[in-house]
Amino acid sequence: MNHKEQQQRGRSGTRRRAAGRNIPKDYYMNFYCSAYMESVKWWFHHGLKAAPEELASCFERVTE
Repeated sequence: MNHKEQQQRGRSGTRRRAAGRNIPKDYYMNFYCSAYMESVKWWFHHGLKAAPEELASCFERVTE
């Protein structure tokens, strides 16, 4: 398998294939970690009214 095929399969460790585009892996990880942490902060600021499962479901729907 050549380097381009490795990139497309996400095995190179430097890029991840997402939505038909090559996205740097560190950007991808930063985006999802930041979005997750902001979701938890939002949950706390709103008094933990939603169940954890509901918050997880919302996060999954937004990041699909």
